[in-house]
Amino acid sequence: MKRTVFLSIAILVLVSFLPRSALAQIPKERERKYLIIGTTSKTVGYMGPWVAKKKGFFEEEGLNVDIPVLKSSTTAIQALLGGSTQFDASSIDTMIGAYEKGAQDQEVIGGIINGATYTLVAAKRFKSFKELKGATIGVSSLTSGATSLLRLMLEKNGLNYPKDFNLLSVGGTPERFSALQSERVDAVLLAAPLSYKAMDMGFSKVGDVFDYVTHYQHSALVVKKSWARENRESVQRLLRALIRAFQWLHQNREEAIAFISSELKLERPYAEAGWQEYTRSKAWPLKAEIDIEGVKTQIQIWAQREKLTGPLPTPERYVNESYLKAVHKELAR
Repeated sequence: MKRTVFLSIAILVLVSFLPRSALAQIPKERERKYLIIGTTSKTVGYMGPWVAKKKGFFEEEGLNVDIPVLKSSTTAIQALLGGSTQFDASSIDTMIGAYEKGAQDQEVIGGIINGATYTLVAAKRFKSFKELKGATIGVSSLTSGATSLLRLMLEKNGLNYPKDFNLLSVGGTPERFSALQSERVDAVLLAAPLSYKAMDMGFSKVGDVFDYVTHYQHSALVVKKSWARENRESVQRLLRALIRAFQWLHQNREEAIAFISSELKLERPYAEAGWQEYTRSKAWPLKAEIDIEGVKTQIQIWAQREKLTGPLPTPERYVNESYLKAVHKELAR
């Protein structure tokens, strides 16, 4: 008994010497839920999760979130299903492909990049689509969603693969830009703002994907179904924070441009061009909403790539909007 009383007094004395700020942190740190959002890229388009982290929106929802950049969307899906991450913010076409191969304990619950912000940029001698006949075009991979968009755009301009042009896998947006600069390839798809930088350097703009594909769910927030059912409150907290992040990006032009410039080490004109592109096109979803028509486009592209015939799956096979609807209802009160 004496020992217990002595221990309690010692703890009280120790706590009395802690600064008030430290005392305030004790319950907050204990209550914050640790979560990991895996992603494949830290670019202008993927700024939503980083804004939520750096601006304290996750913390205000009682979350402690890390955002590792994984080497590919395939790796990101594997990490999610294996339990190494709780969320995946990356290309939805990889999720659909994995789902149809049996990895069905996953679902799309929110939007990250709702649109195709790619521009086809080429060496100076190429001024039009028809001049790309016989050219070598750099892509991330032969089967990626972006490559499917490229092929669709070229087909609508009379060029068919592999008869009329060659494709070479060179990597993500930065790697494709480097391949174009080194003349390893003749043309590449670039996302804003690197597309603007390339044009400032004298490369030719051949066309925008947006002119050919108006609905495209580029990237989405994916969660493991079984985990989400058991952690519904955490899922909805994270979605609330993401919505605040997207709204902050849209509504705070100067601060957002400065944030993008700092986070990505971009010169201000390119950070500004990226901000303008993603706000103009609403590729940053204001309410973290999912573009269902954009998911349909991804399903069509996947089916074409897999050479499937017959009725296609509906978006509801992959998408669960119940978490988002609950958050929207709560925020509308």
